[in-house]
Amino acid sequence: MRWLAKGLSLDAQAVTGKAFTQQTLQRVAGITTAQVLAQLGPVAGDEAAKPISEGKGAGMRPHVLIIDEINRGNVAKIFGELLTLLEADKRVGAAEALTVTLPLSRRALGIPRSLYVIGTMNTADRSLTLLDAALRRRFVFHPIWPKPEILPVLELEDGVALDLRKFLYAINTRIERLLGREQMIGHAYLLGLPATLEGVASALRERILPLLEEYFFEDWGKIREVLGDDGKPAGMQFIERVGNGPDIRYHRNDAAFKDVEAFVRVYSSLDDSAFRFDS
Repeated sequence: MRWLAKGLSLDAQAVTGKAFTQQTLQRVAGITTAQVLAQLGPVAGDEAAKPISEGKGAGMRPHVLIIDEINRGNVAKIFGELLTLLEADKRVGAAEALTVTLPLSRRALGIPRSLYVIGTMNTADRSLTLLDAALRRRFVFHPIWPKPEILPVLELEDGVALDLRKFLYAINTRIERLLGREQMIGHAYLLGLPATLEGVASALRERILPLLEEYFFEDWGKIREVLGDDGKPAGMQFIERVGNGPDIRYHRNDAAFKDVEAFVRVYSSLDDSAFRFDS
């Protein structure tokens, strides 16, 4: 990214002659780009005139458009006719270049090769899967999987260490086996927590457990399996099973959330060779 100017103290109304309202986009008539750059000063004008090298020679300045959570929007409304123009062979300068006429200004618009569009999406939302087919021809898809190796190892009181890397990895290994890779829990759920047992317990209790409830439709037997509760003593199980047969009930064991050993036992049953990062 190259800023045309920084640290400005200009009044937008003084530059454009128009009072802005609270809208995301403002259309200003009667003023050109050159006039705006002139108001910003010679440095901004010089920066705008500089070409950027692209490949073997100087080309158009690259521009990046980022659309967050693109899978939650209506593609037809977001892009309109531009959805066709995004294709590589329909861009300006290509053999089959196309333009469209904008509905308001009636100006012709084409998309240059220097425009890069990045869309983020959560593929775990299966209700929006059809979006993939609509965009696959225009976009290259790069999956981003959880990275437990970036999480810390917490040194808690009494010299006990809680390895958040192994904790998340163990949970995701079981989720992947029961549901699939796309439902694995991201490392962001355990990032930026207070370096205390209560901080981790709060994340499990208020963020991870509700997500598991949705994933497994409150099948507490599978949730217990994800948390390794079947292999723990009763007092260390996050979800306790009470009764037998049709009378089985499940209860959250608040005492386990205060016991660091309950967290360690989520992953301690796995051999160190099971973790695909340096221990």
